[in-house]
This record gives sequence, structure tokens and C-alpha cells, in this order.
Amino acid sequence: MKKLTLYFFALLFAGFFASCSDDDDDVLPQDKVKITAQGFDAKETITLKEGEVIKREFRIVSEEKLSALLITSNGGVSEDLAKDGDAKGKKDFTFDLAAVGKFASIKEGEYVYTIKATDKDENTQTLTVNVVVSNDPETTLLDAAKAFEFKREGGNDGTGLEEFGLAWTSNTTTHAVIKKGADKFVKFDDAEKWESITTKEALKAAVDAATGITEFKEIKSTENGTYNFVVATQKGDTYYILHITKGEVTSSGAGTTITITGQYKM
Repeated sequence: MKKLTLYFFALLFAGFFASCSDDDDDVLPQDKVKITAQGFDAKETITLKEGEVIKREFRIVSEEKLSALLITSNGGVSEDLAKDGDAKGKKDFTFDLAAVGKFASIKEGEYVYTIKATDKDENTQTLTVNVVVSNDPETTLLDAAKAFEFKREGGNDGTGLEEFGLAWTSNTTTHAVIKKGADKFVKFDDAEKWESITTKEALKAAVDAATGITEFKEIKSTENGTYNFVVATQKGDTYYILHITKGEVTSSGAGTTITITGQYKM
């Protein structure tokens, strides 16, 4: 009876360890191939602007050489980096989605990227990444308005204009002559643009679309005046919008001084 009991327990323990061994065999292949996101949480949605590249790195580590590294977008477009790319035959491979031509830059929409790595023994692991791409243009507000002052004394050149790419070297018998020295000089017929243009992108678009001028001759050189003129300039990559509101003329023994004031934004 004692021998029978010992034999029974021996079988029981053997069955227990065999069961554990079978369970380990089910789990172990998942550990033989690992995909990890580098420097970010793959569970979080990646948000991009249209035209931006998906610059995200992933590392694949496997005990055996990779036989397939398949990247799929929304279950459709795919690319196998182990068949056609640098991952072929590797056990430790890091890649950036920005370097995968089909996925470097994508249009507006919602995407699910699936990365599936398989080694030569058919052990595999899959990682999914969600990406949302919007086409809302990124905008930058214009700087706060600042005061400007253009001044011309007697026959001297005007001062305060160089920053905007303008020059003031002469007058007609009745008006000051502000000349273009910038890449572009425009006058907006709608003075409300001073208030309605609020971003750098909108200012650039308005100047690019407007017809350029070479001279601005609206400020009187013989008497004071209040004005509501809006002009703009492009000087290199910088755009300025100016609101001219006042002209003041004074005379002395040294000659006539004309001062033009207002505000500008850039």
C-alpha cells in the first residue's frame, strides 16, 4: 500500500511539472521577440500636422534572426523591412518610421500602424500605434503694436524708416515721398486690415497677394493732418504692417521738419 501511495504522488508531481512546462511553452515565444517604443509611450495617440514626418523609433530584439518585420497602415499599405530593408537577418534592430518611405509623411486622417516582427522560428510579436494628422495650419500671432516715428528735417534724409525697408529723401511741393527699399511695399485700400490681420501667416498672405508700389505720397508736407492709412513691407523673411495716423509740420530758422507717426506690428 505504501508503494502504491508513493507511486501515485510521483505521477501527480510529474503531471504538475509537465503542465507548467506546457504553459511556459505557450508564453515563451512571446518573449523571444520584443518590440519596444523608444522615448515615448506607444499607447498614447501621436498627433501631427499635415506634412510633418512621423519621427518615432522602435526597437526589435529577438533570440533568432528576423524573418519578417511588417509595417502596415490601416490594414492596407505595408512594407517588410526584413525582406526588403535593413532588418534582414538581424536580431537587434532599431528603425524610425520617418525613414520608411511610405510612412514618412501622411495626409490628414486617422491611422493605425501595426508593427509585426517574426523570427525564423515563427515566434512573433505585434505592436499597434495610433496616429492622428490634422491640416489645421499652425499660426503665430503678430507681436504687440509698437510706436514708430519717421522724421525729416530740412533737406536731410528721413530717419526711422530703415527698419521697414523704406526711405524718405524728398518731398513734392505738397506731399512727403516715402520710397520702397524693401523687397515689397504695399498700401492696403482697406484700413481695417490693421485690426483684421492678427497673425504672421495672414500678414504674409496679404502682402504676397497685394500689388506692390514704389512710392507712397499721401502725407502732406505743408500742414498737419490726421490719417488712417495702412501700409506693409516685406524685408527678407520679415513682414511689417504700419498704421499711419498723424503728420506734423513745423518750421524754424533751420527749415521745415515733418514728423509722421503711428504704430506697427510684425
